[in-house]
Amino acid sequence: MGVMAAAQIGKSAVLLPALCVDLGLSLPQAAWATSSLEVGTASLSFAVAWLTALAGARNALLIGILVLTGSSIAEALVHTASFFLASRLVESVGYMLIVILGPSVMAFVADERDRDLAMVLWSTFLPIGFAFGFALSGLAVTTMTLGSVLLSWGAASIFLIVLWYYMPPSANAINLSPTRSPRIIWIFSLSFTCFAITQVGVLVLLPTFLSSRYNTDYADTGLITAWASASGMLGGFVALGFLKISPAHKSITNALRWMFAVGTVASVASLFALFTTSGFEGSNGTRHAMICAIAFNSFQGLIPAVIFARLPHVVAKYGSSDGAGLVPANAALSQCGAVGSLVGPPLLAHVVGEFGWTALSFAAAFFSALSIILFFAFEATIDRTTRGLFSTKDAACPRCPD
Repeated sequence: MGVMAAAQIGKSAVLLPALCVDLGLSLPQAAWATSSLEVGTASLSFAVAWLTALAGARNALLIGILVLTGSSIAEALVHTASFFLASRLVESVGYMLIVILGPSVMAFVADERDRDLAMVLWSTFLPIGFAFGFALSGLAVTTMTLGSVLLSWGAASIFLIVLWYYMPPSANAINLSPTRSPRIIWIFSLSFTCFAITQVGVLVLLPTFLSSRYNTDYADTGLITAWASASGMLGGFVALGFLKISPAHKSITNALRWMFAVGTVASVASLFALFTTSGFEGSNGTRHAMICAIAFNSFQGLIPAVIFARLPHVVAKYGSSDGAGLVPANAALSQCGAVGSLVGPPLLAHVVGEFGWTALSFAAAFFSALSIILFFAFEATIDRTTRGLFSTKDAACPRCPD
C-alpha cells in the first residue's frame, strides 16, 4: 500500500515539464502541485488516532484507499491548475491515512522480536514507490496524453482494495486512543524533516535537471530517475541485513549512528558531483548524472532505515511497548517527514530559479547538516537518560542477549 501511495508523488514528478506546459505552471508552482500530496500528513496527522479509534485501523485504511483512488481519477478529468491542485489536496488525505496507519498495523501484527525489521522494511516504501512512479509515467507519457497517464494511475490504485481485503481483521483491534507523543520524538522527527527536504526535493527536481541540462526525453528521464529512486532500497536492505545477522551485537547502536552519519555525508558529496560538474555533455553527461543520482539515493536510503529501526525502541523507552504506542509516535514522525516532503521541492526549485543548479548542492548540504545535528542531539539525550536503547539489559530490545 505504501508503495502505491508513494508512486502518486513519483508519477507527478516526472511529469513536471508536461504539467508546466499543459496547465501553464511555473517550475516552483508545478513542484508545489507535486509535493501537495503531503499536505494532509503535514497538517492533519493528529486526527488519525481519533478516526481509527472511531472506525478501526483496518476500516480507516479502506477510507484512505477510496479517497486516494477517487481523487487520483479526478486529477485526470480536470483541465485547470486550480482543480488539479484541489484534487491533489484531497488525495493527500488518503495518502496520510495509508502512510501513518500502514507501519502501525505492520508493527502490531508483527512478532515483537521482528518489529524493528518490519519497520526497516517499511522504510523502503518511498524509494520503491518513487521508482514505479518515475519509470511508468516516463514511459507512458511518450505514447499517451497527460490526462490518460493520470487516469491509468487512478485505475491502478483500485488494486489497493484487493490488498486491504487480505489484511488481518485483527488490525481493527489496535488500541488507537489518542495520546501525546514523548517530547524527544519531536527532536527525532525534526531530523527526519531535514532529510525529507533534501531527498524528496532532489528526486522531484531531478527529471527537470536532466531535461534542461542534457536534453533527455521523457522515457530516459523517467528511467534514470526511477533507477535513482529505487537505489534508496539499498540503504534499507543494508540496515535490514545488519539487524538480521547481528541482532545481539552490543555495538548495534553505534553502528546505526555511523550508518546515519555516513549516509548523510556521502549523499551530499554525490550531489556536489552531480550539480557542480559541468565537464560532461551528451550521453557521457547523462551517464555521469545517473551514477551520481544513484549514489546519492543509495546513501540516503540508510537514513530512514536507521530512523524507523530506532522508533519502536524510543517508544518502548518513553511510552508504550506494544504496537499501539507506535501510532502517535509514527504520526509525529510522518507529520514531520511530510512537512519536509511538502516544502522540499518548491523550496529547492526556488533556489534553482534564483541561483542555478549548483546552489542546490549547498542548500542540500545545509539541511543535511541540520539533520545530523538534530539526530545526534536526540542520541545525546538518549545517552544521558538511559544506558542505550539497545542495552543488553534493555527489556525494550527483545532481540538483544541477556
